[in-house]
Amino acid sequence: MQTALTGTFRQSPFWQLRALFRERGLLDSEVAAAVGMQPQLLSRRMRGVTPWLSSEICKICAALDIPQSDVGFYFFPEVAKEEQHGQQRKKAVSAHPDRC
Repeated sequence: MQTALTGTFRQSPFWQLRALFRERGLLDSEVAAAVGMQPQLLSRRMRGVTPWLSSEICKICAALDIPQSDVGFYFFPEVAKEEQHGQQRKKAVSAHPDRC
């Protein structure tokens, strides 16, 4: 019996953003050119080596038509996870107000 192949793609800090590039049929180098970045700089940002500048985030969002409501999902995934966890906790607390 074969086990399902599991990859390391989701270990990349901005894998959701890169998946969006691929979904739109774009290579990283094409996105970099569209927003006026050097491909090497985009690569460092995507690997989490250097932080994003707000101007870069704005340009990528404009180029890919990413709505403001999704910026956290693509560029701040850890914050989005914490917020989701907090919302789940609030729902649990409101469903059981006698619990902490």
